[in-house]
Amino acid sequence: MSGVTCPKHQTGNGPCYCQQFIEQRTESMISDIRSELLRARSKFVGNNHQLTAFNEEAGELNKAMLENHYAGVPCRDVYMEAVQAAAMAIRVATEGDSTFTYNPLEVFQE
Repeated sequence: MSGVTCPKHQTGNGPCYCQQFIEQRTESMISDIRSELLRARSKFVGNNHQLTAFNEEAGELNKAMLENHYAGVPCRDVYMEAVQAAAMAIRVATEGDSTFTYNPLEVFQE
């Protein structure tokens, strides 16, 4: 998430919610999700048990968020779990899961 800056945020005024900074963070995260998709698709070829993998990632995101709040786990850990969960959500939507009848080709042919 490098290169994301906001003058308000740099002055120590707390988290910045200005639209420009939100857009920068979003673009940075989308780039990280693309990288994670490439990594995951090369490491885990095929669409076997994708929904289970997504649920595991969503659970890890939940755990990281709670541990951030209650135990001081770094915000970066929460962010990385969110990236992994988003990548798995995309895989489920675009590749399907061989254990279910959902067919992503039907979505993209509509």
